[in-house]
Amino acid sequence: MNVNRAELATALNRAASATGTMLPVTANIRLETTDGLLTVTGTNLDVTVEVTIPAKGKLGPVLAPAHIARQVAALTSETVDLTVKSGKLVVEGNATFRLPTFPIDDWPTIDPPTGGHFEPAQGFVERFAAVASHVSTEQARPLLRAVAYGGGMLRATDSYRAAVVDEDGPDETLIIPAVKLAHPVDRIDFDRRHVMFTTPEGRMWVRMVEGSFPDVTKIIPKVGGSTVTVDADVLSRAFGRAQMVPIAATRGVRMDHDGDGVRLSVVDASGEFEEFVPAKVDGEFEPVAFRPEFMRDALAPVAGDVELTIQDGRKPAMVSKGWWRSVVMPIVQN
Repeated sequence: MNVNRAELATALNRAASATGTMLPVTANIRLETTDGLLTVTGTNLDVTVEVTIPAKGKLGPVLAPAHIARQVAALTSETVDLTVKSGKLVVEGNATFRLPTFPIDDWPTIDPPTGGHFEPAQGFVERFAAVASHVSTEQARPLLRAVAYGGGMLRATDSYRAAVVDEDGPDETLIIPAVKLAHPVDRIDFDRRHVMFTTPEGRMWVRMVEGSFPDVTKIIPKVGGSTVTVDADVLSRAFGRAQMVPIAATRGVRMDHDGDGVRLSVVDASGEFEEFVPAKVDGEFEPVAFRPEFMRDALAPVAGDVELTIQDGRKPAMVSKGWWRSVVMPIVQN
């Protein structure tokens, strides 16, 4: 079988991202040609990635180690040939690799979901990624490592912040691990256990998280407080500079109303920081402090002027513009 090397390298890398060690076989990638197309598949049983690219000739089905992705990427030839000889997968380009193969019968059967389906709106991938930036990093909290999708919203929280985006979709709530979606999604299929994203290049289906997702809409500020209208990039860069003072990550960056803007500051024996950021401030607010990385995540999805709604130093603040709402809990400073 002959295939474009760059296309194969991309397909293998995407499939390899889903491989794992749950079973020995899941450390492999499955390759098979059908009707002039090569299908490359990787799975860890929770996530399955399937990529399809044009190919000439026949191959497989065959299982090869996931590190084949690195070896194909290291070649420089325009195309590569893949054949099975004496129980090995031979990869030939400007150099030759011979890789062990594994019993195809060991490959797990993971059927795509066959329940409901719908077509997401344009820009879904970008909005999903923005919301996913607010999930928890704690392995012991699977519900908070996921994005809830349904009821007209995408939402996520790690208990210290939350993201909420209006998004048409299923009436029921799908709790989806915060996977990376690299391509525009044309269709979403789901059943009780899995959700599948179909793109022009292939499919990804994911085992959903079971449980009841917290109602993060309850912490969205409704009325009252002060509004700071400020350039998102300017404020984000200022928080990034403040973050260079080590104590800022735990004690937060203080924000004060200062005339025609706000002043960010960090004071500690390990270092000090201060910067004035021009902004329009409606209403007075008491000094408030935020974790800089949380505020930068809140500002990242949008550009230009955003609104930062501040209630007080103990209640949630909110960054909002258009479709985007990010609620961030302040840090109480002594």
